[in-house]
Amino acid sequence: MTLGGTIQPTIQPALSTQMESITESKRQRRHEVYATVTETELRHPTAYWHALTDGRVQCDVCPRECKMHDGQRGMCFVCGAELGSVLETLEYPKRETRVWFEITTLLVPGENDSEAELHAMTEWIAQHLGPDVPLHFTAFHPDWKMTDKKPTPPGTLTRAREIALEKGLRYVYTGSVYDPKGSSTYCPGCHTCLIERDGYDIGAWQLDTLGRCEVCAAQLPGVFVGAPGSWVAKRMPVRMS
Repeated sequence: MTLGGTIQPTIQPALSTQMESITESKRQRRHEVYATVTETELRHPTAYWHALTDGRVQCDVCPRECKMHDGQRGMCFVCGAELGSVLETLEYPKRETRVWFEITTLLVPGENDSEAELHAMTEWIAQHLGPDVPLHFTAFHPDWKMTDKKPTPPGTLTRAREIALEKGLRYVYTGSVYDPKGSSTYCPGCHTCLIERDGYDIGAWQLDTLGRCEVCAAQLPGVFVGAPGSWVAKRMPVRMS
């Protein structure tokens, strides 16, 4: 994440023991891969990696085409970023800036969709970022060089959302699946559906011009300007010459 330049966080978050224990085995497994891939990749390419001539390893899955050394590969789970750096980066805009940000987590079957990891992650978000940071759980779809994983079941996204709500997060959404309930926004005070989303269609809208619930006057976090727009699912003609 870059906010007008390179972020140099000064915050050292206190990572929970539970979160660290869940990810330690994964980190160890990835480091074992890194230890051998640079020596053998040119002769034995894998589904996810290839070696560069300068000795670095490039991930073929990450859309950013990262070419960094081990420990500097961004936030892709395939690239094996260190958990502490990711959490530190999340805390920086929350505590040091006025930037509005949201979190999206791609749930990949067998990688980061266990209940233990979901409990630890959402608890950390609630404690360190607060209950008002929107959290989106999106579905994975096997494609290109990562076809060995199955699509994320809709039930996994629903359960992840339930866990996050149980931890006190107020604005949790499911994505990349058809789920009007999981896509809509609810009042944290009276639980009225304030913004009803059905795909690209906006249904009920129960906010005043200041972003307050029309039922109980609870203020929603965010930036609101007047009435909602006319967003709907549209088909646009395309002329072929």
